[in-house]
Amino acid sequence: MADTHKTIVCERCQNVVSTSPSKVGRKKFCSFECKHAGVSARSDVPRDGDYCIDPNTGCWLWMRGYGSNGYGEVKPRLGGLAHRFYYMHFKGPIPDGTELDHLCRNRGCVNPAHLEAVTRSENHRRGLQGKLTAADVREIHAMRGMKHREMAAKFGIDQSTVTRILGGTRHKDVCHR
Repeated sequence: MADTHKTIVCERCQNVVSTSPSKVGRKKFCSFECKHAGVSARSDVPRDGDYCIDPNTGCWLWMRGYGSNGYGEVKPRLGGLAHRFYYMHFKGPIPDGTELDHLCRNRGCVNPAHLEAVTRSENHRRGLQGKLTAADVREIHAMRGMKHREMAAKFGIDQSTVTRILGGTRHKDVCHR
């Protein structure tokens, strides 16, 4: 006689529940309450599934649409940029004359604990400190001919940064010969 029931683990409460074989892979929660806990019918509050948490960094990685600048996007009436929306929802208004700095250096992160309101000049200064060492910049120059996208992925930087380095408009102070 074939087994007519399979078990799954609820994604919210971790309870083990029995389900029919046809629902395995589709059923993720043990109850209506678990499925809808923390989910709002309104689109102006954060919802489960909008982000996932990176266990190594604590970043809340945006899981919806991204703009060409690498930032997560929400509806314009909600602020346009996902990280701004999350900051305002959890911490309140962004002070006048400031912008948000990603302390984690990850544009896709919406964790309010990783965001700090700073002046534009401070944000720019912090961004220039960046991730690249002089040796990294020399290595990028040595990799000339490789796809910029692949170089960017290797160093954890934006593709446009690679283009600027190779074009001589970024990190000009590092000799690449």
